[in-house]
Amino acid sequence: MATKKYTVKDSLGFWITTLARTIEQDFENRIVPYGVSRTGYAILSSVKNGNCSTPACVATYLGVGRAAVTRHLDRLEKSEFIARIKNDEDKRSLQIELTNEGKKVLSSLMKESQNTNKKVLEKINNREAESLLRTIKTIIGDDYLPPKKF
Repeated sequence: MATKKYTVKDSLGFWITTLARTIEQDFENRIVPYGVSRTGYAILSSVKNGNCSTPACVATYLGVGRAAVTRHLDRLEKSEFIARIKNDEDKRSLQIELTNEGKKVLSSLMKESQNTNKKVLEKINNREAESLLRTIKTIIGDDYLPPKKF
């Protein structure tokens, strides 16, 4: 009996990468009208929901470099979605706050994220979706997640 030939389409990495690209592309298409990138969305969300108020916290929370965070903060500030406020206690430190416009756009972006999730999961039932999420979290484990407290 011949052994089945192993191809790239037999690779778990191939399918996970394909799924990630599918999710990213759908979400990117949805958020174009808002003028915010996926990373910009992640930063806005980390400020509001991740309790991050400094660039360093955002970088750690998202697992990205500080320089990248600074570039995205520049864009978000130019779009008037965030404000950088000097820290009176530490002149070298900046606080990040969402502006009213930033709160509005974040609310819209969160709905778009939920719409992407619904679209991606529409072919499976809620139980399968919950199982998929649990399995992904188990595979990734806490080692790959950003710290919960800052």
